[in-house]
Amino acid sequence: MGWMKSFVRRARGLWRADEIGREIDEEMRFHIDMRAEENVRRGMSPEEARREALRRFGNRTRVRERGYEVRGGGWLETVWHDLRYGARVLRKNPGFAAAAVFTLALGIGVNTTVFTLCNAFAWRPLPVRDPGALVRVERVNPDGTRAETTSYPDHAYFDEHNQVFAGMLVYAGPAPLTMSESPSEAGAADAGARAEVAQIAFVSGNYFSLLGGATQLGRTFTSDEDTTQGTHPVAVLSHKYWQRRFGADTRVLGKTFAINGRQLNVVGVAAADFYGVTPLVPDVWVPVAMQNSVLPIFDSRDRGATFFRSVGRLKPGVTTEQAQAEIDVLAGQLARSFPETNERVGAAVEPASSFARLDGFLRTMFFLVLAADLLVLLVACANVANLLLARASARRREIAVRLALGATRGRLVRQLVTESLMLSFAGGALGLLLAVWTLDVVLKVVLAGLPPEMGVVNTAFDLSPDVRVFAYTLLLTLVAGVTFGLAPALQASRPDLVSALKQADGGAARVRRRGIFRLGLRDVLVGVQVAVCLVLLVGAGLLIRGVRKGQSLDAGYETARFLVVEPNLLSLGHDAARTAEMHRQLSERLQALPGVESVTLSTRTAGARKTAVAAVAEPGAQGGGRQLRAYYTMVAPNYFETTGIAVLRGRGFTEQETRETAPRVAILSEATARRLFVPGEEPLGRRVRLGVAPARDAAGRQFEPEPYSPSCEVIGVAKDVRSVRISEVDDALVYLPLRPTNEVQVWLLARTRGEPRSVLGAVRDEVERFDRGIYPNVTLLEETVAQQLLPARVLTLACSVLGAMGLVLASIGLYGVISYSVAQRTHEIGVRMALGARRRDVLRLVIGGGMRVVLAGVVAGLIGAAALSKVLVGFLYGLSPLDPLAFGGVSLLLATVALFAMYLPARRAARVDPVIALRHE
Repeated sequence: MGWMKSFVRRARGLWRADEIGREIDEEMRFHIDMRAEENVRRGMSPEEARREALRRFGNRTRVRERGYEVRGGGWLETVWHDLRYGARVLRKNPGFAAAAVFTLALGIGVNTTVFTLCNAFAWRPLPVRDPGALVRVERVNPDGTRAETTSYPDHAYFDEHNQVFAGMLVYAGPAPLTMSESPSEAGAADAGARAEVAQIAFVSGNYFSLLGGATQLGRTFTSDEDTTQGTHPVAVLSHKYWQRRFGADTRVLGKTFAINGRQLNVVGVAAADFYGVTPLVPDVWVPVAMQNSVLPIFDSRDRGATFFRSVGRLKPGVTTEQAQAEIDVLAGQLARSFPETNERVGAAVEPASSFARLDGFLRTMFFLVLAADLLVLLVACANVANLLLARASARRREIAVRLALGATRGRLVRQLVTESLMLSFAGGALGLLLAVWTLDVVLKVVLAGLPPEMGVVNTAFDLSPDVRVFAYTLLLTLVAGVTFGLAPALQASRPDLVSALKQADGGAARVRRRGIFRLGLRDVLVGVQVAVCLVLLVGAGLLIRGVRKGQSLDAGYETARFLVVEPNLLSLGHDAARTAEMHRQLSERLQALPGVESVTLSTRTAGARKTAVAAVAEPGAQGGGRQLRAYYTMVAPNYFETTGIAVLRGRGFTEQETRETAPRVAILSEATARRLFVPGEEPLGRRVRLGVAPARDAAGRQFEPEPYSPSCEVIGVAKDVRSVRISEVDDALVYLPLRPTNEVQVWLLARTRGEPRSVLGAVRDEVERFDRGIYPNVTLLEETVAQQLLPARVLTLACSVLGAMGLVLASIGLYGVISYSVAQRTHEIGVRMALGARRRDVLRLVIGGGMRVVLAGVVAGLIGAAALSKVLVGFLYGLSPLDPLAFGGVSLLLATVALFAMYLPARRAARVDPVIALRHE
C-alpha cells in the first residue's frame, strides 16, 4: 500500500503544480513560465501556451527534490539545472552568500599562500633548459648522513670518468663578498671607491651552456677560463645587478671592478630570464678557477674542502638509478685512491629539477605552518556549516513540501551539496586571488627584514600560480565544499514533515530538547571551532613565551653594549703577520673613538659558525684518556675582561702567549673541565691534546682548519656561556690565544660606554676610512644573538596571525548561532517572561546553554594543545611544554571572548516584550 500512497501523493502534486508553485516552489513555476514563453514564440496564444506547458511539464517530469527532473535531459542537464537553481537561491540571499564566501576565502587563501611559497622553493621546475634531466651529486659521509656539497677534485673526477652525463657543472655560493669599483690597498684613503656587499657565485665554465643561459650583452665563460687558477679575471653580471649598479649602461663590457680587492673585467651580462640554479640570484658570476684568488679563505684544490655543489645533466634515456650505479663505482675508486679524505665516503644522485628539497628543519617548519593553516580552514568550514544549518532551518517547509511531492532524500542532498560547492568554488577563487596579491608583499617584507650586510635584494622565486597551486586550491575547495556542505544537507533532508508542513513561514520550529541549541550538529560545530581556535592560540602563546624566555636567557656574557665589526681582512689574501697587524691597527683606531670603551678580538661571535675540535686529557690525569668534541674560539688577551666572562680559576691569556713561539695554553669552560677530568681533580696545570695532526700530503688547506696541539697546558677555567645556541649552555668549549693567522675569520667586539647605536655610525665610518675596499659591516651583538630566535619568531608570527583569524571566525560563528537560536525561540522566551521569568533568568538560559558547548570545546582544545606542545618543544628555549600561563591565559581569553559573543544576543533576548513575543506566531 505504500507505493499506492506515494503514487497518489505524487499525482496530486503534479496536477496542482501551478498552485504549489505560487505558494513556495518558485523553481517549478520558473520552468513552467519558460515553457509557456517558448510556446508563445511558436505562435500559440497565451492561454494555450500555459495549458500546454502545464501538460508537458507534468508528462515529462518526475517531481524530485526541487520539484522536477527532466527524463530526457540526462545527468548533464540535471546538473545544469541544479547550478541555475543554486545561483538563484544565493542571489536572493546576498548577505549569507557574501559571509560564507569571504570566510572560505580566508581559510583557503592562507593555505594557498603557504603552499605557493613551498612550491616555489621545493617543487617548481628550475628556470633553465630541461630541468627534469638535472641531478645533484651529493656527498655521503662515513656515518651515513648526506651533504649537498662535495669537493672540487671529486667533482672533476666524476666529470671526467662518467658515461651517464651529457655534462657536469660545479658552483659555490652565492656568498656576500665585498665589491668596489676599483681595488684599494689597505690603509689607503681612496675617496672614489666605496665598497658594498654583492652576491658572488663561483661557477664552472660550462655553467651557462649546460643550463641554457643566454646573455643580454657580451659572452659567458670559455673552457680555458675554467682551467688555470687565477689567470682569467673575468666576470658575468646578472641582469638586475647590471640595471641596479650600472644603470643598464651598455658600455659596461670591459669595465673593471674589484671583489675582495681582486680586479676583474666584465665580459657579459646575463639575460633577464636567467637566474641559475640557486634561489638567491647572484649579482656576479666568476669562474671557479678564480676562487682561490678572490676568496683565499680555502683552497678549491683541497679534496677535503667540501664547499662546492655538483650538478649533472643526464644523457637521453639514462635513468637516475643508472647514474647512481656508475657514481657508486667512481666513489669506490676515489675511496681506494685517496683514503685520507674519501675512505668510506660515498656519493648519492638526487633529482635537481627544483631549487631545493624539503627536509630536516625546513620540513618541520613547513608542516607546522601548514597544519595551522588547515586548522584555520577547519574553523572556516565549521562556521559556514553553521550558516548553512541556519539557512536550512529557514527552508524547512520548502524542503518538507518537496519531500512530500516525491523527491528522494539523495536528490535533495545533491542539490544542497551543489549549493555548498558553489559557495566553496567562489571562496576558492577569491582565496587564490588573495594569495596572489599578498605573496609579493610577504616576500618583500621578509627580504626587508634581513640584515643589510647580507645584500639579499633579488630572488629567483616564481610566485605566480602554476598547475600545482591550482590543483592544491581545487582540492582544498572540493574538500571544503563537501566538508561543510554534506552534514548540513543530511540534517536538512530529514525534517519532521508533519510539523514542518504545519509551520507558518515565519514561525519557530518546535523545540525538540532543552537548551538554546536545537540541533546537536550545531553543538558539535561550535565545539570544533572553539577547540581548534584554542589549539592555535595556545601554540602561539607557547611560542611567544618561548621567544621571550630566549631573549631573557643569560648568555653568560654581556650583549647590550657591544658592536660586532666584521672587517673580513682574511679575504684580502695577506699573510698571517700582515693580517694580524691590520687587526691591531683597526682595533686601536676604533678604541680611540668617543663612546668606545674597549675593543677585543675573537674568532667567534654569537650566531657565528661553530667548529668543534677533539680534546683529549693526557694519561697523566686521574681520568686519563677521556676525550670529547669541544667547540673552540681564539681570543685576544683582553677578551675576558671586555666581554665580562669570568675566569673562575687560574688566569687569562697574556700578550706573550699570542706569539707563535710561545708554549701552548688553553682555558676550559666549567662543563669541559667536568667532562675531561674526574670530580675533585684540579684541572689547572693538566695537559690536554687538541685536534688531529694534519696529513703531511694534504693539498691546500680547508676553511678554518682544526687547531692542533699535541700538548696544551690548562691555565684557567671560565664560566659556562651560551656561545653556540642561546637555548642551551655549551657542553664543551675551549679558549685558545689568538695568534697571527690568515686562515680563520676574526671579529672585533667593541664595548661602548652607552647605547651602542649612538656610536654605530662612527664605527662604520672609521672602518671605511681604514680601507675603502672593506665593506663596513657593523652590527649590534644583541641583534646577532636575537637572530638565533628568528625561526621561532617566524613560527610565532604565523601562529599568532592564524590564531587571531581563528578567534575572529569562531567568535562570529558563535555569535551567529546564538543570535539565530534566540530569534527562533522568541515565542518561547516571551512565554517564559509572561510566566514570571526575569531578565537574568533569560540571560542565564541563553549564556548557560552556550557556555556548556564552549567549555566542552575548551577541554577538547586543551588536549589537542598538549599534544601540539610536544612538537613545539624545540622552539620553547627551556619553557615547559605545559606552561600554565599559556594554557590558562589562552583558555581564559577564549572563554571571555565567547562570553562576550553570547552576551550580545542574550541581552537582546532579555529585552523581548512578552506581548510582542506572544504575537510572534
